[in-house]
Amino acid sequence: MVDALSNKLTLKIKMNVEGIDDEKAEIINYGLICFLSFITKTTIILLVSYFLGIFDLTFIAIVSFGFYRAFAGGAHANSHIGCFISSFSIFLGSVYAGKFIFSLNSNTEMLYLIIFILNCIIIYYYAPADVEQKPILSKNLREKLRMQSAFSMSLIIVLALTIIKNPTISNILVITTLIESLTMLPFFYKLIGCKYGYRENSVPDVKQL
Repeated sequence: MVDALSNKLTLKIKMNVEGIDDEKAEIINYGLICFLSFITKTTIILLVSYFLGIFDLTFIAIVSFGFYRAFAGGAHANSHIGCFISSFSIFLGSVYAGKFIFSLNSNTEMLYLIIFILNCIIIYYYAPADVEQKPILSKNLREKLRMQSAFSMSLIIVLALTIIKNPTISNILVITTLIESLTMLPFFYKLIGCKYGYRENSVPDVKQL
C-alpha cells in the first residue's frame, strides 16, 4: 500500500514538476516510502503521547528521526506489530531520555560532539542502509543519499547546539540522530531479522562488527 501510494505520488511529481528525471524521481520515491511508513504508526503514538502530556516533544522526536531517516535508511521490522513496538520505543524513549538521562550530564556539548563523530562514521560506512525488499543499486544514488544523510544529521545537531534554546528539545534532537544511526548497523539488522538490500564489496571489514 505504501509502495503503491509513493509510486503514484512520485509519478505525479515527475509529470508536474520540471526537471525531475528518473534518478531524481527514484530519490523522491525512496524518501516518500520512508515518510509514508510513519503515518499509521505515529498516529497512535501521538495519541498516546498526548495523554502522557508529552505530545509536543514526541512530535519533535518523530520529525527529527524521520527527516534523517528519509535519506539514511535503516533496518525495518518485518511485521506491523514489530514496527509499532520499535517506533513506540524509539520516540517515547527519546523523549524521556532527553528529559531525564541527559540532564545528569553537565557537559552536553562534548556529548553532542561524540555523538556527531559516531554518526559520521556510521554514515560513511553504512548510509544509505537499504533493505532486501527495496535495494538501492545505483552507486550514484547511494552516494547522493550518503551526502544527504550527512547533511540532514549535521543540520539537526547544529540546530540543537545553536538555535534551540530548550535543553530538553536539543537533547531529543541529538538522541534521535544517534538512534537512527544505530538502526543502520548490522547488529540492529540481525536483531529484528532484517537484511540489507545492497552491500558494496569495497567496504572494509568494519562492516562485520
